[in-house]
Amino acid sequence: MSDSHLLDTDAQAWLDALAAQPDAALDALLMGEAWLGAYAAQEPAQALPQFLPVAQEDTLDSALLNWLSRQLRQNTLPPEATPKQYALALTQAGVLMQTLSLPRSVAWCRERAPTLWAWLNRQPSFASRDPRGAFLRALALHQTNRDLLPFWMGLCRQGQTRWAALALFGLRRMPVNDDGKMPEGLPTALVGGLLDYGLSLHRHAGDAPQKQTEQKRKWLGELDFLSGVYPMSSKNWQTRLRDALTVRSQDAVRPVRHWLDERWPAINQPVTTGGGRRLIEPPNWDKQIQPLINQFDRERTRVLPQLKTLVAQHAFYAQETGDAYFMTRSYRRLADFLLKSPDHQTHTARDATWALQLGQQAVLWAPGDHQSWSVVARALDELGDWPGAQTVFWYARRRFPYNDKAHNQLGHALAMHGQVAEGEAVYRAAIRRFPDDPVCWADLGNTLRIAQGPQAALAVYRQAQHRFHDNSSICNALTGVLIDLGQVAEAEAALAWAWRVADPNNKKDQGVLDSLQHRLQQLASGHPPTSKRLTPRPQGATQPLAPLEQAAGAGLQGLADLGCATLWRQAGQLDKARLALSQNAPAQDVRWQAEEAWLIAEEQGWPTARAWLEQRSGEHPGDGVLAALRLYATEQSGDAADWGSLRGRFEELAPLIRVRQDRQARQPDELRAALKAVENASGEPQLDELDDDFRMALSVYQTAQNDILAPLVQQDYLAARQLSLY
Repeated sequence: MSDSHLLDTDAQAWLDALAAQPDAALDALLMGEAWLGAYAAQEPAQALPQFLPVAQEDTLDSALLNWLSRQLRQNTLPPEATPKQYALALTQAGVLMQTLSLPRSVAWCRERAPTLWAWLNRQPSFASRDPRGAFLRALALHQTNRDLLPFWMGLCRQGQTRWAALALFGLRRMPVNDDGKMPEGLPTALVGGLLDYGLSLHRHAGDAPQKQTEQKRKWLGELDFLSGVYPMSSKNWQTRLRDALTVRSQDAVRPVRHWLDERWPAINQPVTTGGGRRLIEPPNWDKQIQPLINQFDRERTRVLPQLKTLVAQHAFYAQETGDAYFMTRSYRRLADFLLKSPDHQTHTARDATWALQLGQQAVLWAPGDHQSWSVVARALDELGDWPGAQTVFWYARRRFPYNDKAHNQLGHALAMHGQVAEGEAVYRAAIRRFPDDPVCWADLGNTLRIAQGPQAALAVYRQAQHRFHDNSSICNALTGVLIDLGQVAEAEAALAWAWRVADPNNKKDQGVLDSLQHRLQQLASGHPPTSKRLTPRPQGATQPLAPLEQAAGAGLQGLADLGCATLWRQAGQLDKARLALSQNAPAQDVRWQAEEAWLIAEEQGWPTARAWLEQRSGEHPGDGVLAALRLYATEQSGDAADWGSLRGRFEELAPLIRVRQDRQARQPDELRAALKAVENASGEPQLDELDDDFRMALSVYQTAQNDILAPLVQQDYLAARQLSLY
């Protein structure tokens, strides 16, 4: 500012306050409590660049960083502020980072972009003042490396037009390397993000022709815009799109190919000799990695460097293209191999440290994938970091409640570490949620057998056999337990039944039965089997949770206590639930507040919980879960609840809102289309291939009319939504 002597007196007074008490001055400005005189008609972010001296930008930078960190830490609506005031303050903070040189504030936001995104999604927002857009633009404009690539790709895959457009802008502005060099032409990752956006739009349109047409129009509009930004010839555009389409699953990209027919029909025609150029291809698991794994145990010294080279190629491909599908899948499979022992007899993993590194990269790129989190938890456990492993196991159970493996793996791990009561309770809770799944029963019996001996498992297997009379796995397990207990006659009868229900074409089952037959013969001849004892894992170093919290977009500390609180409350053991909830509870964390509401309802009744929720939802007006809980409490207190009031504000809760309004609500077109898309040859949907959002929604719709399951599933749904990043 060159003419400081002409500056408005009130604006100068604020500059003096900024110099004397930077944090207080900025807070007053953002919260609308500062008067800028002649500049007062403008928003702070518009006014400040007009009179702020360059010499004071550093002071403002430090003050803004402090203000943002304080908001994130306090995590509640400031006293005396209305939701609209706070939404405007957050928006202005984002705009300031766009218009002024505030490198430390921007770097702080970049380092925790997923966490800030998840946090901002719970803050108040309005059509004219949405902080999320301001922050995304600031992040996009001030990138110094490629660290935000997984974040931008995640937003593209979310499929919400307003955020996808900003994510594509972020990909346009992303440097080509970590030295900050800006791209000179069309970035490869931008093409990948555009395709992911289109595929997401198609998935969420379902089979409805009108919705498909609308989504196609949105996507082609974005394609036309980018065609104007990067004015290449049609041939070059087709080449770049064809390259990106060719390396992906053709079944997956077929919808976008059809849409492209309206712009460049030739893109789907066979490529002429010499046409097309593929600058980079993804590594191939079956041809490149699997052969090395087959030789790993025999020739580790030779194979290991080659494997690491291929892993680096996976990372390079993902960094260049933004397409992490191949990388995350391969990393999971390789990590799973590394976590197993070479001889399958001992409990020593091949390389748990490397498995952990692979798992961490997988969850960074695909935070909504259960298998990646499972790899991380198992690797931490193998390395002796039980506190960290337990935290991640609990996170996975809460984040992916529809997946029985998330429950079973947690229950098994707890029991293996001596927390048998908690482990059995987790299994019992899983059995309530998946009453027709014999795997939960089989895993419970096996876990008790290892942790406490065959006698503890016998009753479970008896119950399971009564419920699943012809299940070969349970019949085999029951036979094994009876042999362990030395009960020859009962074991002979159980084995006879196991042979009867077994599939004669299943070599694995036949091998198990042969082994049981041999053990029974040894027992009958006077040679009782040797009992196996549980060997505790040695304790190792605690691994940092920061990389995982970055991937999750949420703090993970204390999740084990929170999980136990939910577990014991739903089991009716309220004293245990209250004790667990009081441990390590972060101040103003909505996850703990939601569980507190459920517990108050059990202890004191729904009217008390309703009053408590009305206060808390006022402190967190942008949080959809607390808003939904308040309406649920209203219903349970005997009054009518206006679930329609949440529509438009919290679209991520749409399945719950629909079934609360109508228990017989029909599955939406997009969900039914998604189920059809993952059907196998027999017409059965392969649910593991269904997107995370669809899996969660499906569980809500399928159980809406079940008086026993609906309350549990809907509680699970809300808890999972509190941890969902996208």
